[in-house]
Amino acid sequence: MLITSLMKARVATVLIVVLFATPLAPLVAQTPGTSKPATTAKPPTTAKPSPATAKPAAAPAAAAAPDGGWPRSYTTASGAALVIYQPQVSSWVNQKQIEAYAAVAYTAKGGKPALGTLKLESSTSVAADQRLVSFSEFKIAESNFPTVPREQVKTIVSEITTAMPLDERVIALDRVLANIDTSAIIPKNV
Repeated sequence: MLITSLMKARVATVLIVVLFATPLAPLVAQTPGTSKPATTAKPPTTAKPSPATAKPAAAPAAAAAPDGGWPRSYTTASGAALVIYQPQVSSWVNQKQIEAYAAVAYTAKGGKPALGTLKLESSTSVAADQRLVSFSEFKIAESNFPTVPREQVKTIVSEITTAMPLDERVIALDRVLANIDTSAIIPKNV
């Protein structure tokens, strides 16, 4: 019972951080009828640094993350906008069965955003050379969308499952290891 309460508190904390850290403006800006999302203007540069003091440009975040980065945006079959935030891994039993929680923003076509959480369970396979963990076949064990009627939550869950392409159902191994107690992991074939 204590673990369940602790996990719920952790998911609630992640959801609150996500709500304040990531504005929903890009979702609202891409409503039907608009041609492109709003962008912010960059201030003009007046002087270029000398070659001796110039530093190399930082690599884009997506290139640095082998899993493509988080959050991920999708459009469902019904035209709804879906944003899934990085799952927080609660357990990874024998590096074969994972349990994780993720915050989700779901905006029905022409509707208001609904924020919720998902508990994901999946068998995993690890590609150590690519540092990726695949959870291609996952099950949504629990879902919580407080502002959505219970009948509609089932539809949302099925849309989430079908909206994620199989090749994007991966997470970086380093992200998984950052969330779990690595002292329990015993390397094999070392």
